Amino acid sequence: MQAASTNGFACGSKMGIFQKGTRTQHITHIKEVTMATASDVSGFGRLEDFIVFAKSGSKFSASVDLQKQLVAQKAHPGHSEEGKDELDMVILSALFTFKVGSDYRKVAKVYMLSSSGASADEAKVDTSIANTRLKEDYKRLRDVNIALDEKFF
Repeated sequence: MQAASTNGFACGSKMGIFQKGTRTQHITHIKEVTMATASDVSGFGRLEDFIVFAKSGSKFSASVDLQKQLVAQKAHPGHSEEGKDELDMVILSALFTFKVGSDYRKVAKVYMLSSSGASADEAKVDTSIANTRLKEDYKRLRDVNIALDEKFF
């Protein structure tokens, strides 16, 4: 028996309760979250979505591109260093591309936002933190047999 389905997912935990009509029924066993078809990936926007999809036994390829972007962040007047209303910031992000059948889906994830005026030591620490977070995501993807070339900032 499965709980109500949305977007091709069977939702719920191994033990749970769901509402049917005016009665509450107890469920003793619910299947793990699985995907109905590969065409249902259109709503995917997180790495976790693809991890769950891979756990269901679906096969697809993946790649990653790392990006370092310089952006201006608005600041409240008088609340920033040197009274600036904009601060130059650096975003370290990754763009994951998943190929499922003939469809390509992209997932962007920010790993660090730091000041572009940071000292060399602060920049090294920020880069190290971003790489540690990225390694954790690579491990999560590897654990469900999603292989890709691991790149670092």
